[in-house]
Amino acid sequence: MRYSNPEYIEEVQQDPRKGKYALAPYEAWWRDREEILDRHGYVLRKRFRKRWVPTWLGTDLRPFSYEDADNAFRPGIIDESRSEGDSRNHCVPILDDFALDSEPELHIIVLPHLRPFDDPRFETVSEVLNFIEQTLEGTIFMHEKNVAHRDLAGLNIMLDGTPIFPEGYHPTEQALDINARRFAERLRRADVSSVKYYFIDFGLSTSFNGPNEPRLVTGDVAQDPDVPELSVINTYDPFLVDIFTLGNLYRKMFLQQYSNLEFLTPLVTAMTNPRPKDRPSAVQSMEQFRNLKATRKFRHLSWRLRTQTESRMSAGVKDVKHIFTEGAHIYRAFSGVPRVYSKPLLPP
Repeated sequence: MRYSNPEYIEEVQQDPRKGKYALAPYEAWWRDREEILDRHGYVLRKRFRKRWVPTWLGTDLRPFSYEDADNAFRPGIIDESRSEGDSRNHCVPILDDFALDSEPELHIIVLPHLRPFDDPRFETVSEVLNFIEQTLEGTIFMHEKNVAHRDLAGLNIMLDGTPIFPEGYHPTEQALDINARRFAERLRRADVSSVKYYFIDFGLSTSFNGPNEPRLVTGDVAQDPDVPELSVINTYDPFLVDIFTLGNLYRKMFLQQYSNLEFLTPLVTAMTNPRPKDRPSAVQSMEQFRNLKATRKFRHLSWRLRTQTESRMSAGVKDVKHIFTEGAHIYRAFSGVPRVYSKPLLPP
């Protein structure tokens, strides 16, 4: 709403520290702690920043038309957002942690609500490639920070299912809705703009001071029993263990299951080389992956995953079904018809 009275215009153009929309004392308390909050990754609204200049200055619009005219509605409470970090970081974030008043030696740690990385199952080649790219990206990020996970097996890679399950899902019975009365509505990975995968369980991980110090470890504990160099006696490079473990996951979960992912064989073979020193680094693995991906045409990337056990006749039938299914999804996307899967009632 615009002001027409010059007196009102003059009022809202004055120094915001003196007018009606000036910070209250309890708001100034938060402003004075902006730097501390920023160091912890929290970003205050514009209004509570030290260099705040009211958005409405220089206009003839009423201040309440702007977000930064809205004060903190209650002393002691502030709204803030988590600042974005490096997008390559796929380590599970700690959303919050705090001590219990009655037991200060105990802390509550808040993590995102995640689900197994392959639930729901992968349906197309591009979905698998997105998973591989994200996990390699996350490994590059960790290794740049001089951290080796040492256990990048399937149970330690999770999916943020929030985009796929628009109404949420039950914490333990993850196929069901929040009330555990119906099957949860879900979208396909292809129906959302993006999904994100996270690494969890850093109980075996090792952090080093820098790339120039010796980076060797011992230990034979891991989910993947195929890693050849694990030993409690002989030292080995844990960063190359990450490469092998990821490559072995790709082999078992994808290449051994689906026939139209065979073009990734050179990558997996290199990553799972039994001689650790002959394996590529995470950066080299990503480069090889992207080169292999570039050899595939778009129609190959969007095609359904073909299982290794399909007969020629079965594959033909499923291919036709895939074409019609994709056509239906494209139609729904352009027509605005909801794309969520049906959720039948469970028996009472």
